[in-house]
Amino acid sequence: MPKMNIDVSILERFEAGLDPQHPEKSKVPANIIGYGEMSTIFEIKEPSLFGMAFKRLPIFQSTQELDKYEALYFEYNKLLQEKIGLAILEYTCIRIIPETGNMVAFDVQKKLLPESIGNKVIHVLKEKDVQTLILGVLRQLKKISVFNKTDPHIKLGIDGQISNWAVKDFNPKNPCIDENTEFYYIDTSTPLIQKDGKEQLDAELFLRSAPSFMVWLVRWLFLEDVMTRYYDPHLVTVDLIANFYKEQLPH
Repeated sequence: MPKMNIDVSILERFEAGLDPQHPEKSKVPANIIGYGEMSTIFEIKEPSLFGMAFKRLPIFQSTQELDKYEALYFEYNKLLQEKIGLAILEYTCIRIIPETGNMVAFDVQKKLLPESIGNKVIHVLKEKDVQTLILGVLRQLKKISVFNKTDPHIKLGIDGQISNWAVKDFNPKNPCIDENTEFYYIDTSTPLIQKDGKEQLDAELFLRSAPSFMVWLVRWLFLEDVMTRYYDPHLVTVDLIANFYKEQLPH
């Protein structure tokens, strides 16, 4: 299990005193730096936690759910790094069990320069460099496809949208990339693994972040598609393309 120098007692105090509406006013102050499918991503204002990003998942209702998620999270990260060859950041997962309410997992990563994240990078590159970036990301996604064809018993899913990639050693003062540029894949907190055709991640966890009156609708219309599309290379590429429309770069 990867080790990062995390003082768990600070996370316990952060969780106990969190003001979700105004996290900067919490007992342990924090800033929101992003959002995931099931998580909010914080930068916690404590000197010992400087340079780290904390993805907070307050969705677990039993230690069994938490155990299964943690094991899957570490397995997914290890496979991405060691079997597929994607570059990922230093990581770990820490559990917090409050006196009341859901149990919480904090997925911890090294915090990157915000300007290095893909959806920021594409706005400052020349068009030819954006094309180079797209091809570079597609080469990384191909590694997943190749892996999924080699072992009939296990497949990995991936959310390939541009905001889930970061440019390694990116220099905002000289924004350019080339064919040798390396990329980090950063959305490793949704561990999508199928074994013998069965999804290992509990799909119901996704529903706990949805408004209660919409749960039945999300389950009926979207859940199966969400859980399967990330294994389809065509649909993953469609999502990547769609990002450029979202980012006002349809050309």
